Amino acid sequence: MNSRVVDLLNTYGLPDRLIDAQEQLFDGNVNDIDFSTFDNMINEQRKKSMTFIKDSLLNRKGGNN
Repeated sequence: MNSRVVDLLNTYGLPDRLIDAQEQLFDGNVNDIDFSTFDNMINEQRKKSMTFIKDSLLNRKGGNN
């Protein structure tokens, strides 16, 4: 199994969305996703990523790398 997919699903509280080759695509027991919580988590990750990119670019411009 692709560990990146597993890590992402676990990070966002969606491990039940992982379907392996032996499972049916839809068995009727899939929980609804609370998208408001998911959106908040994605926005936090987006902020962290943007901060990292900006800091990296500023450090590069300053000749620190």
